[in-house]
Amino acid sequence: MSVVSVKEGYSSVRYSGSGSSEKTLTRVFSAVVDDATDTPLTLAADSNIPQAGDTYPSDASFRAGVPDISKISPYFYNVTVTYGTSEIDFPTGGDNPLSEPASIDWDDAESVEPVDKDADGEALVNAVDEPFDPAPTHPFNDAVLIIQRNQAAFYAGDKYIFGGSVCSHTFWGAPAGTALMKSIRAHYERGSINYWKVTYRIQFRLDRPAGVNPSQTWYHRLLNQGYRYYDDDGQLLIAKDDAGDPVSQPILLDADGKKLAAGATPVWLLRPKYRVAAWWPLGIDSGDLS
Repeated sequence: MSVVSVKEGYSSVRYSGSGSSEKTLTRVFSAVVDDATDTPLTLAADSNIPQAGDTYPSDASFRAGVPDISKISPYFYNVTVTYGTSEIDFPTGGDNPLSEPASIDWDDAESVEPVDKDADGEALVNAVDEPFDPAPTHPFNDAVLIIQRNQAAFYAGDKYIFGGSVCSHTFWGAPAGTALMKSIRAHYERGSINYWKVTYRIQFRLDRPAGVNPSQTWYHRLLNQGYRYYDDDGQLLIAKDDAGDPVSQPILLDADGKKLAAGATPVWLLRPKYRVAAWWPLGIDSGDLS
């Protein structure tokens, strides 16, 4: 996940202004990245792209504003940098919002969801080993991380790529599969320097049912039951009651879709609920913000 090349279009250098009016110079770059999940933030941090406040190569009286970065295809970007004359009151140092550290807050989120096992990992069944219907519920108390950061650029596609996704790798020390991107909000701030104020809200689910590995933390848990089953010959049959009529209630099935043996533990199916994505391009892991 890096920038492969940055090339300046020399015919794209433009100049405007005359006399005592503000003068500007504009440079345009084309850039290529090696990962379609990269975002404008990848370009904004690259040393080959002029940063806000940098001087123009051949005239130090011109200083760069915030780069305007546009994603034109999964791997290609256009970057426009406008330089203004030194008389512009350009924020530097502590006055530059882009130099401010990210704001980190922790919150809680509580939800009540059905469970099939108790605190000791034992199946929640009645006296004849049948699961309860409806299933018992359990309150989950999740930690919520809120990161607010000022960014030179924001790619709206991030909301679709990362929003509502589960992190595929370790994030803030939590195992892969346990962090869920609940929302990404961005607000454009205009002033002597323009920038994006972006807020990431991440929910961690560490309290998961016994026997569920971290990568399956946010999966659907569905009781394996139905109105049909496979017999020992692999034929799909309609489940019938003792009178030979189709059952009015679903029967329990084992992992192979056969009738669950009497006294056997009910089988729960795990199915993905959210997309999985690598969050490296966002640069919001604990090590990125330190």
